[in-house]
Amino acid sequence: MIWLAAHLSWVVWALIVLWAPAVLYAVAIDLRLIAAPGSGYPTLRDPALVTGVLQVALMAAALPGLSVHRGRSWRLLAAAHVMWLAHFLYSVVSRTRLDGLRALRAPETLWPLGGLIAAALVLFGVRRYFQREGGAPALR
Repeated sequence: MIWLAAHLSWVVWALIVLWAPAVLYAVAIDLRLIAAPGSGYPTLRDPALVTGVLQVALMAAALPGLSVHRGRSWRLLAAAHVMWLAHFLYSVVSRTRLDGLRALRAPETLWPLGGLIAAALVLFGVRRYFQREGGAPALR
């Protein structure tokens, strides 16, 4: 966990690089900058899009304080995780309504659930290395 706490900003950068293009593509479709079928929701009001945008924005907002281990940055990452959970639950409910309960056993449900659990374990594992005020604690 010490290594993760020390390199958490790099992990967050990697996640932003992986997720931001998909979120930006969805926003471009929603704003009709790219011709593709939309979600049917009014512009920028699709719950999946809003939670995705908020997640990436919260992770980006957490970046400046991650290298000095500020508690505020950890809380922003925790909020980003809550947005991911909301997005996951929305998509599971949507797929369950379309495909029935078998959607709960589908890889599209199980892989993100595993990712959510792993991210929660990491997030709460590194929590003790972040402090509320001041500089970085000693990473022993």
